[in-house]
Amino acid sequence: MPVVTTSVGGIAEITQRHINCEYTDGTPIGIITAINTILQNYKKYSEGAVKNSSDYDYIKVNSKIFIKIKDLI
Repeated sequence: MPVVTTSVGGIAEITQRHINCEYTDGTPIGIITAINTILQNYKKYSEGAVKNSSDYDYIKVNSKIFIKIKDLI
């Protein structure tokens, strides 16, 4: 799902502006503008969100963790 957010608290590290989200300054006008931008290009943002979310699939994440653990042992 595309996201409207502010660029704080690590959000920028897991989102891609203009691909799966829009950042806003938190003002009502900023939020409305971000929502309208996403709505005008919803298919692109939606596809970007699905693609980005695959990086956080628990199977992929767990595999990476087990590889690191195996390297440490």
